[in-house]
Amino acid sequence: MSQYERIIIIGAGSTGSSVAYNLARVTHSEIILVDKRGVASGMTSFSTAIVRTHYSNEIVVKMAFESRRFFEANKEALRFHKTGMLTVVPKMLRSRMEDNVRMLKRLGIREEILDVKEASKRFPWLNFDADEGVSYEPDSGYADPVSTANFFARKATDLGVKFLKEEVHRIEDTQNEAKVVLKSGTEITGTKVILCTNIWTNELLAQSGLDSLLPLKVSPHPVVIFKRPNSIMGTLPIVNDLTNRDYYKPEGESLLIGGNLRSELDQVDTDPDKPPLKVPFEYISDYSQRISNRIPAIFGRNRISRTSILRHVLYYLLIFWIQLFSTMERIGRMTFPVVYRRQIAYSIPYGLPWFQSSTFYIRRIRRSILRLRKFHLSRASYSKKNKPLSLLRYSIIGRIKNAKDKRISVFRKHLKHVCEPYVFRNMWNVFKKQSLRFESFNNPRIIKNKIVPYIIRPKTGYLKRRKTLTRRTSYQNVNVANKFA
Repeated sequence: MSQYERIIIIGAGSTGSSVAYNLARVTHSEIILVDKRGVASGMTSFSTAIVRTHYSNEIVVKMAFESRRFFEANKEALRFHKTGMLTVVPKMLRSRMEDNVRMLKRLGIREEILDVKEASKRFPWLNFDADEGVSYEPDSGYADPVSTANFFARKATDLGVKFLKEEVHRIEDTQNEAKVVLKSGTEITGTKVILCTNIWTNELLAQSGLDSLLPLKVSPHPVVIFKRPNSIMGTLPIVNDLTNRDYYKPEGESLLIGGNLRSELDQVDTDPDKPPLKVPFEYISDYSQRISNRIPAIFGRNRISRTSILRHVLYYLLIFWIQLFSTMERIGRMTFPVVYRRQIAYSIPYGLPWFQSSTFYIRRIRRSILRLRKFHLSRASYSKKNKPLSLLRYSIIGRIKNAKDKRISVFRKHLKHVCEPYVFRNMWNVFKKQSLRFESFNNPRIIKNKIVPYIIRPKTGYLKRRKTLTRRTSYQNVNVANKFA
């Protein structure tokens, strides 16, 4: 290439940013990368980003092999995870798969053919038919598409590539050069124009008078995310299921992403500016049936069963019981105040004297939700890495009283079943330091191994003492006008 050339690349997804980076490495030409949204803001962000070399075309295999080596060399920046990949084919395609594996081995790629018995032994969570063919590629995996595109764009910028966040209106072909007209009216001339516009290619070609150049069609391919059961947690290989024309890709160690390779989806027309973001229920139902045939454990984990419906019914019955018990508790306080205080320690489950059903008053829950919309958890018990406790969980903590040393072990043992482990760990460390504070309706504060309930003034954010009907405690020296740090 001449050093005076100007190359214009339209589209800054994973393809466009990669083209810009690799061109900047081999030429001194001026390179301009143009995208109307920014890097990786189009279809790249929806990609499953599978990195594999199992292709039937030899040229594509060589390109994929070099790409995989690049991902392995920059696995931290590109978030590449090596999981391996299984390819499952029906009986009619077994001979073609064997020929393809021989070609891959000739090009230096590790891949082996497994019989059904061996595949079932190595991957017991998968269900194979007796006449299917199975191959395994151990070096395949997946990457993060957004991180990959941003990595290429960042490296390209370091090599001198210019980035413009502008929308391209049309492309004009002159005698010696091409002209790119932006929507703002700016014109950019260059010797070469590379389109990496994905589903927006037809629209741009039509605006440029080249609508009959390529037979491109936009079609939606939904992706379904499944929660994996405990039996198949951890690192799993990607499954290229050509028998069902599906693929299953692990996401992390607890999710499974399911995609479709069926040609029927290509018959659906879609507006590229308004792609469907919701998956139809009929598609989910049909896909769930197919994936449960291949991975039986998925069926029991994700199906809508009578058990889940029963749980909802029991939940509402529990709320009704709590309201009834709360009413009885208030009547008992008014009628037998002394006797009631003695009996409450022995009538509550676990024998926890600090538990009170008034924690679950529906009116209190509603008021707490309104306050939680205005206030966040304090820094002592909340960070960006930890999720906040649910309303009922820290309301229970807010009702703890007279937490003496002999009851701390009971508190800790019970709290393990109430809170998530990572939240419990932070809350317990703060509890031992006598500085437990969080902004809820029942705002406790530990002073000398005792927790005093507070409420928050919505406008000022200060704390003030809340009157309670339980045993009286005196804290005359407590400064209740302290703000949260």
